[in-house]
Amino acid sequence: MKTLPLKGFCLLIAGLLSASVQAGQEAAPAEVGLPVGQRAPAFTLKDQNDHEVSLAALLKKGPVALIFYRSADWCMYCKFQLIQIQRNLKQFEGVGGQVVGISYDSASKIKRFADSRSITIPLLSDAGSKTIDAYGVRDKSAADPKEGFAAHATFVLDRQGTVRAKFLNVIYQEQPGVGNLVNALKEAGKVDAATSNQVPEKHPVSRNNVKSANPET
Repeated sequence: MKTLPLKGFCLLIAGLLSASVQAGQEAAPAEVGLPVGQRAPAFTLKDQNDHEVSLAALLKKGPVALIFYRSADWCMYCKFQLIQIQRNLKQFEGVGGQVVGISYDSASKIKRFADSRSITIPLLSDAGSKTIDAYGVRDKSAADPKEGFAAHATFVLDRQGTVRAKFLNVIYQEQPGVGNLVNALKEAGKVDAATSNQVPEKHPVSRNNVKSANPET
């Protein structure tokens, strides 16, 4: 059997490594969902009690955590997450935050789950997946992405509707999950307070000063 010369062997290894790096770069997944610092799209959806809930109305009350989840009907992890969020609701309210769930579930499926688990946080029905698509979180890894359910993603918004933090995992543990979300809502509230407490200046404010007064998490 012929052996490959040392020089040829080295070139072969180098070629394979180069091809592997290129393949890895090409396979790098695109960012899921809105980036931190971007303004969140407005929406109005119905909750489990058939009440219309708008993002604009939520933001008037304080920072908001929008939790996109796959389904409260067939996703066990999602059910655990929503139950855990409900269980820790006082922590979120304690820092002035609000928590809202969004899925492609029909209103009837959401109500059935909410009633069975005494869920009081707003669970919004985005049956047409328009809001899911607007936030860029449709689950593309599904066998049929056209079904329209969301990937796990949570966006924390300040009162101006700017994304201040983003989590791409299921939040169903006290730590670090719930703790991270509480801290993110708290930080978003600080941004709101800093903005509202700014004293208007008679001369134009530079962009650098505005940016430093509104730090991103």
